[in-house]
Amino acid sequence: MAIKGKRATRALSLAYIISLIYLISIISVSAITIDSDLDLSQQTANGHFRIHYTDDCTAHPDKCITGANVNDLDSQLEDIYGIYTDTTGDFRFSDPTWGAELPIQIHPTDGGGMAYCDGTGCGISLAPQIFVNNLNLEAIPLHEMLHQVEWRYGGWSGLVTDGTARMMQDKIYADLDGSNGAGTMAAYFPESNWFLMAGTDKPLIDQSYSSCLFWTYLTERYGAVTAEPQRGIDFIREVYSRNGGGSDDRQRINAALGQLSPGTTFTDAFADFIVANYAKDLTGSNVPAEYRYIDDDQQPGAYSSPKLSLDRTMPVGDSVTATDEIRDWSAKYYVVRPSADSPIVSVDFRQTAASNVQLIYNLLVIDNDDLIMGASEFDVRGRDFIRSFPNHGYDRVVVVVGAAELPAAYRYTFSTGGGLPTLNILWPKGSDPARVDTGDLNNFQVHLEVLGPGGSMNGLDPEDFTVTVGGTDFDVVTGTEVMGQYWLAVQPANLAAGTYDLQVSMAGGSISDSEANAVVFEDVINSDSMLVIDRSGTMLEPAWTGPAYETPDPTDKIYGAIDAATLYLNSFRTGDMVGLIWFSSDAVTSRALSSFTEANRLDITNAINALDQDEAGAWLATSIGDGIYSAQDQLDSSGSADHNWWIVVLSDGLENTDKWIKDVVCDSCKIDYDASTNNPAKIKTRIHSVALGSNADRERLEQLASQSGGRFEYVIEPHSGDLPNDLADVYRAFAETALLEQRIAAIRGSYMWNDSSINHTINMEKGATEATFVVNYNWRGVPSGGPPAVTLWDPAGSILSPTITDDTHQIFKVPLPADGPWTVNIGRAGPVEFPNQGSYLIEASVKSKATLEVFLGLPPEKRKIGSSLPILAFLTDTEPIAGASISLQVMTPEVETALVVLPSEEVNIGLYDDGAHGDGKADDGIYGCMFTRTARTGVYDARVRADAYSPLVGNFHREARLAFNMRTDDDGDGDGLPDGWEEEHGLNPADGVGDSGPGGDPDGDGLTNAEELKAGTDPRNSDTDGGGESDGSEVSGGRDPNDPGDDAVLPPTSLRAIPGVGSVILNIGVLPLHDYLVLYRSKSPSGPWDPIVIDPAVFSYTDSGLENGVTYYYRATGVVKKAQPVESSPTRTVSATPGADPIPPSGYLIINGGETSTRSDDVTLNIWADPDTVEMLISNYPDLSNSTWEPFGREKQWSLIPGDGLRTVYVIFRDGAGNIGPRSPNDPSVELEPAMASINLRRDLLAEIREDCSRAC
Repeated sequence: MAIKGKRATRALSLAYIISLIYLISIISVSAITIDSDLDLSQQTANGHFRIHYTDDCTAHPDKCITGANVNDLDSQLEDIYGIYTDTTGDFRFSDPTWGAELPIQIHPTDGGGMAYCDGTGCGISLAPQIFVNNLNLEAIPLHEMLHQVEWRYGGWSGLVTDGTARMMQDKIYADLDGSNGAGTMAAYFPESNWFLMAGTDKPLIDQSYSSCLFWTYLTERYGAVTAEPQRGIDFIREVYSRNGGGSDDRQRINAALGQLSPGTTFTDAFADFIVANYAKDLTGSNVPAEYRYIDDDQQPGAYSSPKLSLDRTMPVGDSVTATDEIRDWSAKYYVVRPSADSPIVSVDFRQTAASNVQLIYNLLVIDNDDLIMGASEFDVRGRDFIRSFPNHGYDRVVVVVGAAELPAAYRYTFSTGGGLPTLNILWPKGSDPARVDTGDLNNFQVHLEVLGPGGSMNGLDPEDFTVTVGGTDFDVVTGTEVMGQYWLAVQPANLAAGTYDLQVSMAGGSISDSEANAVVFEDVINSDSMLVIDRSGTMLEPAWTGPAYETPDPTDKIYGAIDAATLYLNSFRTGDMVGLIWFSSDAVTSRALSSFTEANRLDITNAINALDQDEAGAWLATSIGDGIYSAQDQLDSSGSADHNWWIVVLSDGLENTDKWIKDVVCDSCKIDYDASTNNPAKIKTRIHSVALGSNADRERLEQLASQSGGRFEYVIEPHSGDLPNDLADVYRAFAETALLEQRIAAIRGSYMWNDSSINHTINMEKGATEATFVVNYNWRGVPSGGPPAVTLWDPAGSILSPTITDDTHQIFKVPLPADGPWTVNIGRAGPVEFPNQGSYLIEASVKSKATLEVFLGLPPEKRKIGSSLPILAFLTDTEPIAGASISLQVMTPEVETALVVLPSEEVNIGLYDDGAHGDGKADDGIYGCMFTRTARTGVYDARVRADAYSPLVGNFHREARLAFNMRTDDDGDGDGLPDGWEEEHGLNPADGVGDSGPGGDPDGDGLTNAEELKAGTDPRNSDTDGGGESDGSEVSGGRDPNDPGDDAVLPPTSLRAIPGVGSVILNIGVLPLHDYLVLYRSKSPSGPWDPIVIDPAVFSYTDSGLENGVTYYYRATGVVKKAQPVESSPTRTVSATPGADPIPPSGYLIINGGETSTRSDDVTLNIWADPDTVEMLISNYPDLSNSTWEPFGREKQWSLIPGDGLRTVYVIFRDGAGNIGPRSPNDPSVELEPAMASINLRRDLLAEIREDCSRAC
């Protein structure tokens, strides 16, 4: 069925068709030219239509009908009209006759029917074959009349116009609703099944009649009408009425969804639809309503199953790997059936380097024809999808992949392992246990590896693991994969003080590992810390000129180290142990490890304060390894086995004399570390390292901290111009780690002689068991320098006294702090006329159930310039905490060149818990981002800040700091682009020119590859952050191309290319915010692209003066006029080939003269097509397989597939110009959809009688 026949379409220009919306507002419906052979006419009973026909079968055998036929049609037309326009009914459509008598012509017509509005008027043509049975008499007129309805609303396109018209054939009459399409020329049920069997992998927005199933889904899901068969018809009316709400189908559907289902988008509906097309066949009760069809459970029976890209039975140890591609707005289905003895099923979908698109993944785990909801996942949006899970005898595992805006390419693997995987507990260990405070019951981490035959197993969920301590199961709060390991956040049960064995299992206990004495419950968790401080000569900088000792200046680095070490010391408490080592060419134990008593605290404080003095062995070379070795020696000889062990080492230079770090931290060395397994489990001691200044041994210090499970920090002079407070911030972070404290504030400021008072408010959450407030102040070297007056008020207004007061800091320890606002006051101190001046750091931390833990997703050796660095944050209490706002602030390194020093840059991005940012599953309390601004070598200083709510603690704030060093990388072709970066993004590291060179721009966003590297953007994705604006536009406008929140424009929602004669018509989904469009044209899908400015922005543009027979490729962007124009990312790429005859042929067929059933495989096909059709291809299969082209003929003897059941025959046509159809005559750019006809093949007479009886009954 058609809107516009091919012959009539060619009589008009396509540009004229595009201007239809204007034409239909001025035409007269009665001015249409009537076929002169139709010598008779009859007005219908209610005067809405005039039927033009002939009964002269001698002169016009292809056109003649009987008077009885006319009377039947008269009644049918008025009945349909009444249903459509009844203002009290469910449809309530606009008048399809335009308020006048609408002409109906009976003569041969494309598709059996055609509605039209052209320069002479509007009308409907119907083929005489509609009278072969009552189903055609109902279906064809209601279909064509709906097109007239659609024009009354002012819009048309293949998806809306053709799709809703075909769907309407299932929405009005009960016999059509229950029909399987047998005997009907163009029926809803066979068309829906063709979509499932052959059309799901084609773009939905490029389909016309076959989109009818999508419209059925929308009406059932979002419509309010529940009566049958018109269920949900109000949704269609809402879409039609939204013609003014947008320029294309997506915008209109979005507008309708916004009205009927606020918050739902076209993409959301599409994501559910592609799952329903598979899940509808399941009979179990777990299948959600959104994945079912109501119509599927009614006559004529279930729809077909969707086309499968993989259908494989997999024995244990089996694996299948392949590459595949997916087009925009399409879906692919992959099904495997693991054997019952397969312990693990693994699924791995990864896009190729050149493809970086957000896809829609769904995992359907099926047993007994029902979804296993705990294992299944739906609407997971992201680049890749990797899952592994225990197999509990599941029948099927299905992955449904959907693409939205853009196509993608990926490699997929399904595997069933080769026997039971091995699970290994990496931490905690008996030699280095997890410690739980019996009062706080703090969460602890468990780190695991799961090894299969091919190495590490990816994609397991935290729910797959059971953690048991001392025979008691502990709750796994959340977890995810980090650097090939599984890191679980575990909530302990309330056990008594003592040491307990740890067991972790999966797959119902068939896979497990245990570790004796790995979890210790203690009333107080104590720590033994060794402070290790560099006393090489450079620590006297910046005033030092060397090589001998010089009296330090108050601003020298050594004083920052002294103040920070004293603050770290004073953070601890009775029961802890602390010692002091300093090193230069050798190490000196200044104070042996000893218990934290007041006397020892003062003694170690004095020793720390003396580090600025001249002393034998100081101010010479740098032997970091000596310092670490001596510190570990103290822990080994004097440390408590029941305590956590810490070394805090600070150095500002490269190690230049032995002992070397590599000889101290290694396999079977002083600090026993097995580099071959990268496993810190053998190490009891955690080493925190501080690289002080740009000359520090950053790589070795970072590696040292990583190997031991400690933290690496970096402080550069003058990072803030306030070195003592910079270092105090770092050392307090180390103390918080040891004391299991969570930072809730870090505030910097200065106090001047004319400041009377400075107040800072810090919110205290509910349920904290202890709070620590620290005020550190830097006043050395400041004119009129001196400490400020510090006051702490609790929420009730009471003043608290400090626990410890030092020349450079005060510490307040507050047990069971009241929730609410606490106030820290920095007041005047010193002489009245010239009070003290200086700068300060206020830091506050709590012991609380709500914890923030931040991790880097690459090991140090893989952190190379240009690499994308995953950053993960775990936010939990007794449950995962979702819905938080978490931000990452990164200060990039300074870059010193021969001419200039490029200053550090601040980068701010968000961390998200949506399952699309490498963060595990959505709403699992794990937040992630990919940091890509890594083009500079050196250390990046980062802060993570979280604002969240938990029922347990209320509103709360958390902060964390971290640092990471980006190393240099190889550059084999010498083009200035790191090899690893080029490989990650699908560029050729051996080719320094063209698209792979620094000046290349493969994504056409206006940024060269060198600029993409600097900006941290993807050179093969013109909109890296997916916010709608192109990367080049964002960079030139001073916006962040890695933050979707600041994008200032969205792209057009669609682009279609319709071939003409020497021209191509482009239909563009213009948005109201677009001032003008840029159309990019090329003769190659990869460019180069010639821009065509369309100003002002219009829905339709004709690109003329083109060469016939040449294929042209197009994409479009929308632009907002500003001082600096804002350009969107481009639409998908489409193509069209103009020609002297660009319009494909149309046609239709019936089987055995329109009979609904036959008992013979051999049938007669009657076929009609456009006069210039020269060939046809006929098939019994929806994918048109097992067939060849043959000359066109009006009649064909044909053999159906043997056996009982509905049989459908498919046919496509080719004309003399080589065009292949049918396609929508309204839009020849849509996907090819064969003409089809169906018939019931019933060899079993008894079965036919039973069926007829059941219907009659």
